[in-house]
Amino acid sequence: MKPFPFKNIKFEKITTEDGLSQSSTLFILQDYIGFLWFGTQDGLNRYDGKKIKIYRNDPDDEKSLSSNYIRCGFEDKFKNLWFGTQDGLNRYDRERDEFIVYKNDERNKNSISGNQIRSICQDKNLNLWIGTYDGGLNRFDYQNNSFENYLSDNEGDNSSKKIKVNSVFCDSKGILWIGTWGGGIQIFDHSNQKFTDVILTDKHPPNSSISRINSIYEDSSGNIFISSNLGLFVRKNNEESFIHFTNESENKNSISQNLVSFVFEDSTKNLWVGTREAGLDLFDLNEQKFYNLREEKDNPYSLNSNSIWGMLEDRSGILWIATNTGGLNKFNRKFLLIDHYCDKLKSVGNLKSNLIRSLYEDSEGIIWIGTLDKGLHRLDRAKNIITNFTEDENAPDCISNNNVSFIIESDKNTLWIGVDLDGLWKLDKNTGKFKQYLNELTEKNILGQNTIVNIVYDNDGIIWLGTLGGGLNKFDMRTEKFTNYSFDANDKLSLSSNRIRYMIKDGKDTLWIGTDHGGLNKFIISEQKFYCYKNEEGNTKSLSNNNVISLLKDSSGNIWAGTTGGLNRFDKTNKTFKRYTLKDGLPNDMIYKLLEDNEKNIWISTNFGLSKFDPKSETFKNYDARDGFQGNSYFHLCGLKLKSGELAFGGGNGFDIFNPEDLSDNQIKPNVVLTDFLLFNKTVPISENGSVLNKSISLEKEIGLSYKDSVFSFEFVSLDFTVPGKNLYAYKMTGFDKDWVYSGNNNQATYTNLDPGEYIFRVKGSNNDGIWNEEGVSLKIKIKPPFWKTLWFKGMGMMAVAGTAASFYNNKLKKIEKEQKAQTEFTKRLLEVQENDRKRISAELHDSIGSDLLISKNKLQMSLKNPEITESVGKNINEVSKIITDTLKDVREISYSLHPYQIERLGLSKAIQSISDRAAGSTGISFIFNSDKIDKLLKSDVEISLYRIVQECINNIIKHSKADSVIVNISRSENELSVLISDNGVGFSLAKVKSNSSGHGFGLKGISERIRLFNGKLEVNSSAENGTEVKITVPL
Repeated sequence: MKPFPFKNIKFEKITTEDGLSQSSTLFILQDYIGFLWFGTQDGLNRYDGKKIKIYRNDPDDEKSLSSNYIRCGFEDKFKNLWFGTQDGLNRYDRERDEFIVYKNDERNKNSISGNQIRSICQDKNLNLWIGTYDGGLNRFDYQNNSFENYLSDNEGDNSSKKIKVNSVFCDSKGILWIGTWGGGIQIFDHSNQKFTDVILTDKHPPNSSISRINSIYEDSSGNIFISSNLGLFVRKNNEESFIHFTNESENKNSISQNLVSFVFEDSTKNLWVGTREAGLDLFDLNEQKFYNLREEKDNPYSLNSNSIWGMLEDRSGILWIATNTGGLNKFNRKFLLIDHYCDKLKSVGNLKSNLIRSLYEDSEGIIWIGTLDKGLHRLDRAKNIITNFTEDENAPDCISNNNVSFIIESDKNTLWIGVDLDGLWKLDKNTGKFKQYLNELTEKNILGQNTIVNIVYDNDGIIWLGTLGGGLNKFDMRTEKFTNYSFDANDKLSLSSNRIRYMIKDGKDTLWIGTDHGGLNKFIISEQKFYCYKNEEGNTKSLSNNNVISLLKDSSGNIWAGTTGGLNRFDKTNKTFKRYTLKDGLPNDMIYKLLEDNEKNIWISTNFGLSKFDPKSETFKNYDARDGFQGNSYFHLCGLKLKSGELAFGGGNGFDIFNPEDLSDNQIKPNVVLTDFLLFNKTVPISENGSVLNKSISLEKEIGLSYKDSVFSFEFVSLDFTVPGKNLYAYKMTGFDKDWVYSGNNNQATYTNLDPGEYIFRVKGSNNDGIWNEEGVSLKIKIKPPFWKTLWFKGMGMMAVAGTAASFYNNKLKKIEKEQKAQTEFTKRLLEVQENDRKRISAELHDSIGSDLLISKNKLQMSLKNPEITESVGKNINEVSKIITDTLKDVREISYSLHPYQIERLGLSKAIQSISDRAAGSTGISFIFNSDKIDKLLKSDVEISLYRIVQECINNIIKHSKADSVIVNISRSENELSVLISDNGVGFSLAKVKSNSSGHGFGLKGISERIRLFNGKLEVNSSAENGTEVKITVPL
């Protein structure tokens, strides 16, 4: 059989484990908004890339689906969604997120004639046609919301006979095709209401499997495809007869099975044929050949079911396949641009291991592969053949260890191979024989150590070998003698470390050497001297890390050093380094391999995916397994630039070969929609009876909230399914947020305690390649104030001062205000009592216990001057004195914590700074403190409350944030004082946060209550990417 044209086809899966309601998926549909709909035998599924929302029948809800067995789906020209089930037709009401059900009613001749809905289509005249298995063909009348039933007279005697319609299809010429179960194919002429039989072939009787039609399809060339239970029929455009394709056991390029489900043409004009039991065929109509894809039990990238029922290409170009037992299979054709080699893909040779440690292309274009556990492999890409050389005790000339660390060629007949723990090997490609060079302690001029990690070939017959513990070795191929260079503590110009990780040649006389813990070495061969560059603490222009594990000399002559702590570009003139790390856009700071492409971009393999770095713009573009690459983790030094300009990288799941120029960005701007609205973390239902939502949040333009709706959230999505996990989001509440909040892949925004007023919530989103829909979506929000703060209430009160009504409202208002004032006074009094108690206890500790401890300490120290005190007793006195000193220190610390005397003695600014200083000293967290002059601006009770709030915030950072950097900034303006506390920690969910009930601190609720007492304002922003920011504003 001819090889499948797409040798590297990979399918992703969406199954019940991902939230799909059931594995038997019968059809796929994408609506005009961009949602994907999947019909299963147990429910209807709507997928947005983040979540799957499931719709099922509820016998107590007449507006739910009529049945859980969903047969078909269709979106008409009016943007109505129709779903055919095993028990009724359903029209989806987007505004209400519910269904209008149509069922057969024998008492109503205008009802649909059958309930088993198999197919739906719309013709050029916008007639909606519904095929039913138990009631024939129906046309829906939009104006009258009724149905007209059409009966077949295909037996020729004008007797009425209901046909079992399995498929309806309207072609580009306006012809309506009717596929039946047992009655073959018919064409229906609506103008004269006549059915005409279509003769597919005269070789089979009318009631055979050939008369069971599963689907009808027309491709972009006007060819008609009839899928039946006895093969595929094709009528080419402008021809009258059909070509019949059936499975032929002796023809490997025949259709894979006669039970044909459908034909589908994608945007690249590939024709796909789904079968019920034999997988998916790619159909070449011109050659009349089929190429089959099936489930492969040991291949995680293959189809996960051979029962194929439906197919769709979404707007991003992703192909979706519905299977009867495996859920959904997703095919991103961009994956075809990456040649992936692993032991599971038998279509790309016979690789014995996925653990790829080294790659090399020889002068003949053969790729040599070193694995961690299965020896050496030889790949002939032209012939797609992989040959394996593994350890073999019965072959004395074979390689003796399967862990191949490095491969290089000295001439077209000779390979040099570094093997873990087994020294240097020479392979004669003509004879296939190996020769070994080992470290033998009894010999001179031998290899310094047997673990070789890097080999550099010099054109004058010299090979340089880097070992992991044996330093640098020079091997003369003519004399087969070794010269060793190693670390010498007494020689500053010797090699800085014997653990070499990588080397590159720079001109004729320079060798750059990366080492473990020894930084970067520049070896001048003619001088036999090593010049070392290391990380210098506090010097940001030094090497970022002393573990240099990869090197590159680019086409401009720049030296790049990859370390375990980021990427470095070396400035030869100034002998300084420019650093690039995670915070600059790298996916990970462990730099395994560096390659330069033909466009002068630098490709970097890391411990978390690949990255393309543009040296001109100094920007990174990151890739991972979701983009079709072998995995997220790569192996040290496993990379190669081929003569073709292609790049290869290997890791723990095989290796990839790709042309960087083929990896274009996804330019499709995604549609951004709101998908959920939540109050106090619960989804708000759609209802006309007092609900916030009168229709689906995705269709709302404005919502009204009460001041009581103090915690609300939005969920939103970018409807691009290429790699949904890499879609990005940003949101902004106009009227509250000053800037856009960039939330990464987090698609939820929560707001708390917004003031009454009008706002506009805006969301924008990107696709997987960072192409943004800047317009996004917006929603107007009106938050109503409490009635006693509304203008009408105040006006009514003024107008009715002299009347009974005014008295009533006035009394009510006064009562409310009195209650609020009483509550405020109670809270103030409670805090005053707390502070007085703290102050009293603090004074007692400081003045009484502290003084007693100090006196005791002094007396003990005085006793040491007594000449009669023995050395042993003096030692004990000193120990007791030290204990008292430590206890005194603890008492003072507790005293200061209970009552901030620093405010009285130093002022508020210095007092808050002391909190930061003590926290920095005890935790190791970096604190940056800035403050305007604020002392004496606030009343003493407000100062203490502000001090307590900052103290609580910093305690929370220490306990929960995992931050290593905190900024405390105090600023004042003419009318207000602001305290901003920000950290770079892990953040937290505002929607889930609850006030602290453990008794330690007073949580956000306590902070809010204190701030309310002095008419202040609290703003909290937190995310996993940006840490937490707390802003307290106090009026002056």
